[in-house]
Amino acid sequence: MIDLEDELGLNQNFPSVSTLTRLFRGLPETRVYEPNRPLAVREIKADMTHDLWQIDDMGAALYPGLGHMGLLNVKDVSSRVQTGIFFKEYTHCREHPDTKDYVKMLRGAFKEFGMPKSIQSDRGSIFKENKCKSPFPTHLHLWLVGLGINFQHARAQRPTDQAVIERTHQTIYNQVYRTVDYESVEDLRKEGRKRMDKLNHRIPCASLGRPPLIQNPDAIHSGRTFEDEKALYKVERVADLLEKMEWFRKVSRAKTFALGKRVYYHSNLKRGQQIKIRFNAETMNLNCYDDKELIAEVPIKGVAYEQLTAFFDTVF
Repeated sequence: MIDLEDELGLNQNFPSVSTLTRLFRGLPETRVYEPNRPLAVREIKADMTHDLWQIDDMGAALYPGLGHMGLLNVKDVSSRVQTGIFFKEYTHCREHPDTKDYVKMLRGAFKEFGMPKSIQSDRGSIFKENKCKSPFPTHLHLWLVGLGINFQHARAQRPTDQAVIERTHQTIYNQVYRTVDYESVEDLRKEGRKRMDKLNHRIPCASLGRPPLIQNPDAIHSGRTFEDEKALYKVERVADLLEKMEWFRKVSRAKTFALGKRVYYHSNLKRGQQIKIRFNAETMNLNCYDDKELIAEVPIKGVAYEQLTAFFDTVF
């Protein structure tokens, strides 16, 4: 008669976990894993007008005569004032807005309503680097921080964090897309602007019972004027943000590593090694470490105003 335990080898004495640990500790690692350093996220309470804006885009919708169109919008959470609407023309249904589209909409919103204290977005690739475990802030993130605006992402698996802006997508879609046939994209954008004014001044908000700017007249402007963008941008604010972070990257065969869509080279780097990167605000250098030893220093790229805004590829 076959003993099932003997057949499966269950009666044999296997090495303990501690024994295996001692064995494998001396062997070279077969694969280097990147440590996880997610961006810090905290819940922001919107107690006053323009404490917090939510920003997002709606997926492409096929509109007769105009092709695929996307909707970007931004809204003040406390007062429910619609601070920005922008219609993006797409070439196909899977296209998404890029950084310059958000910058264009936000510049218009800042000029009209002033700058808010904070802006919150979802975790899309425009707002967050999603291809690594230790993400570097995106260009849009750095631009907002440089202007003195706190920027953060909604919490993971918390769709209610963006509930205000998500409901606004449907409101604008139903009132603008489905009501009138437009001959051109410009006509649609003009109607979007008219609808924004109606939502703020004439149409009662469900959560307020009155139009947002009638209920909250002080929301007409935040008090933080947006005039000279270059003068408002302070690289020191960006440096303070980056100094609190650290990143891990694998060195390429060409002795380079990528950080924030910029490529860095140093002759001291070794092909295939994983390095830890910290930013030094005093020297404006990226310090590269192998374990605890400093092996290279390279000047950071793309945080000065001219370098950062050049990436947007738009007219200033």
